[in-house]
Amino acid sequence: MISVQSGGRITLEIFCTPYTNDVEGYIEQNLNINNMTLHLVPTMILYRKRVRLYKKILGARNVNFPRIFDEKKTTEILTNNNIYLFEFNKFLEYLVVNSQLPVLTKKESLIILERVMGENNATNNLAWKNTLSEIYNTFLTISSANLDLDLLKTFDSNQSWLELIHLYSLYSAELNKIGFLDPGMAAHKIFNEQLHLKYNFNSIFIDGAFLPIPSLLHKIILKSHNQQRQIKFFIPFDHNHPENPAFRVLKKTYEPYVPFSEWQSIVRSYTHKDHNVVEKLARNIFTENTIQVDDMSLQIVEFDTLEEEMGAIVHNAASLINARLVNHQKVAVVTPKAMEMRPIVREYAELYGINFDVPERPLVDLPFGKLVYLLCKIFVDERIEAFNRADHYIDCEVISELLYLPVFNHS
Repeated sequence: MISVQSGGRITLEIFCTPYTNDVEGYIEQNLNINNMTLHLVPTMILYRKRVRLYKKILGARNVNFPRIFDEKKTTEILTNNNIYLFEFNKFLEYLVVNSQLPVLTKKESLIILERVMGENNATNNLAWKNTLSEIYNTFLTISSANLDLDLLKTFDSNQSWLELIHLYSLYSAELNKIGFLDPGMAAHKIFNEQLHLKYNFNSIFIDGAFLPIPSLLHKIILKSHNQQRQIKFFIPFDHNHPENPAFRVLKKTYEPYVPFSEWQSIVRSYTHKDHNVVEKLARNIFTENTIQVDDMSLQIVEFDTLEEEMGAIVHNAASLINARLVNHQKVAVVTPKAMEMRPIVREYAELYGINFDVPERPLVDLPFGKLVYLLCKIFVDERIEAFNRADHYIDCEVISELLYLPVFNHS
């Protein structure tokens, strides 16, 4: 448990409300615009909402924002006014870009990792190469948290796990050899050596449910607490339903920072009745209350395939736009896999004649690019060569390893 007091002054506080407008009301009343404030949120959706809050606050001081949202310009305006508002991963990117450290981009790091995998006999096969992105994300976690490799080896005796740790050591050695850091290594270096020297934050807002708390965010909390910075958590916890299963996770995550008995409710005294349909659904799911969802525009539909789902969504949006019932700039498709869904949504949008501004697609996403890619695969895909030797493509070593896992031994 972290002590919440330092030098007789409370430096760690947790404020609770299931209503996001209560958080904005508290910030609006208590923000000191002359102090440097770090405001971190877990999602880009919440980031955009908090941007609107700061536009309102700074607008009263005659600070102008671009009419069309521009993330880079918005960040510049906010930081010039002592407000460092970021989605957490974007904050890491911001620190790395402004660090002047020799840092590789994600694509460059992936190239190095793929080269190392190819030079290592145990990982020079399709099974490993197909998980390149997942392995890279795992390595970012290891490097950003500076985890001890010898300790990691003790977690499991599985050969693949040990090969993964060995691969990381080879990858790390290669980066050291060429004199560069990957984003995870750079973030760890910045947090340990530069963050509190370069950015003298007076107060820190940790806004929204971080589940779990990222290791680097935990470091910010500890260092800032030791330096007696004001740290305020805003979490969507309802004191009226503390034993709800959805809220028990929040208690388990945040109680190590502040005892539950000291969590403060900032729910306003007036009754919250003007729920939109999303908030009503959330109340029904996360509380014992039953709120009637009376918005007849809400539809819950089941589809057999992802393509059918995306096609129906874009078709409905196109119908509304073409009938001039909605502004095309006000239409949003919310999905947990936005980057993966973007090409599908874009193709359907082009099919239905919806015009919108998006970055140009890379060559490999265009029909001609796909053709070139597939022709190239004929010469480089290991499965093609395998079919010349046998009528199947099965990695016998991987299958054998799976069969000897404990889960199969006890089944």
